[in-house]
This record gives sequence, structure tokens and C-alpha cells, in this order.
Amino acid sequence: ISSAISILKKITDMNWKMSMEVLNFEVGRYVAQILLARTYLLRQDYESASNVLKKIPAIINSKYTTSVGVSLLHITGELELAKENFSSERCKDVFNELLITAQKISLPMWQIRAHYGLARIFNKISDILNSERHFKLSLELIDNILNNIDEKHRQLFLNKPEIKSIYSDYEKLKQEMTKEDSNKTIILEMIKKVLKTE
Repeated sequence: ISSAISILKKITDMNWKMSMEVLNFEVGRYVAQILLARTYLLRQDYESASNVLKKIPAIINSKYTTSVGVSLLHITGELELAKENFSSERCKDVFNELLITAQKISLPMWQIRAHYGLARIFNKISDILNSERHFKLSLELIDNILNNIDEKHRQLFLNKPEIKSIYSDYEKLKQEMTKEDSNKTIILEMIKKVLKTE
């Protein structure tokens, strides 16, 4: 990881002049910045990740390739979500923007990532129903992809870490919901007993 950070830093520090001839280099530099921010995020170095993202111009979404724009939205949302004192509203705005953009240009993997981000936000703020709704939407999109790829590639797709995370996090949510339901049942039974004795 350290050598990857070193290489990515060199790329992001290059000062390309803005002209049509170097547009691809500019895009490459922003991709490297996003990858560098993602690497810092994996290391839980949120301050460094945030500093790298601040160097990327705000015009990137409209002026550069869509894949760079959606990547930037995704890493921005993931960084906000990873913070201990995260802003749920800011986070929701970013993932909703990612979802709308991904739907407009038919990018199912980015739609999955957006729904997964929203599912985790709602789970973090204890809005279990909305969390479940977004998990289900991401799983529906995964099923659509599985139905449209060769059988030999399906397991490879399901083995991707981000796909595995969606399934495992959804299982955890279902377990939480089961516990919550059983707690409600116990409380209702206790209330009934108290009312009977009175």
C-alpha cells in the first residue's frame, strides 16, 4: 500500500497545463487522486483522503468523463460515511446524486453502490425500514446483473468483496430486525401480564 501511495502521489502532483492535448492526462490525474483517496480511506486515514479530494476541481462532474464523476461522488460519500461524526444529510445527498447520475446513464454497478451507501446511512441512523429498502434494491440490481451474464462468470461476480459485503451486511440487518421483533413480542407479553394482574 505504501508504494501504491507513493506512485499515486507522484501522478497527482504533476502540474498538467489545461489544453485539449493534455485532457487525457488531466483525467488520468483525477483518477489517480480518487484512487489515492480510496487508498487512504482503506487505511482509515480520513484526513489525508479528504485533503486529496479537496484538490479535485468541482467542475469535474460536468467537464470530464462520467466514470470519473461517479467515482468522485462515490468516494466522497464513502469518506463521509466512514467519519465518526458523519453528517447523514450530506451523506444522503451525495449518494442520492450518485444514484440519479448512475440511473440516467444506465450504470448498474454504480446504482448498486449508491443503494448500498444509502442502506448503510439509514442503518447508522437507526432507520431500519429505509435501510432494508435500499439493501433490497441493491440486491435486485445484483440479480439483474447475474441474470444477464454467463453462468461461468456469476461466481466471480458474487466473489467480489463489495458484493459479498452487501450480502453480509444485509444478513446482519435481518438479524437485528429479528431481535427487535422478538424484543417487541417480549415487551407486549409483559404488558399483557401486568394488565391481567391489575
